[in-house]
Amino acid sequence: MNEANELERLRSVRAEAEAESRTLKETQQNMESRLKILEEKIVIEELENKNKTTRNAIVQLESKMKMLENRLK
Repeated sequence: MNEANELERLRSVRAEAEAESRTLKETQQNMESRLKILEEKIVIEELENKNKTTRNAIVQLESKMKMLENRLK
């Protein structure tokens, strides 16, 4: 293989590697973005569950307070 053909082949290989690099970087960025979204959804779900538990505790406290207030009347 002469030098001109070798140079052309190497440039082709380089172009393919650069294209793959761009694709991989794009895939990585997409995955990082999806990861952040999933993490945020988990944080929100945990907060909602905590809020639900707290609301239930408040309802129980209010009920107990009403019961005790009624006993005082």
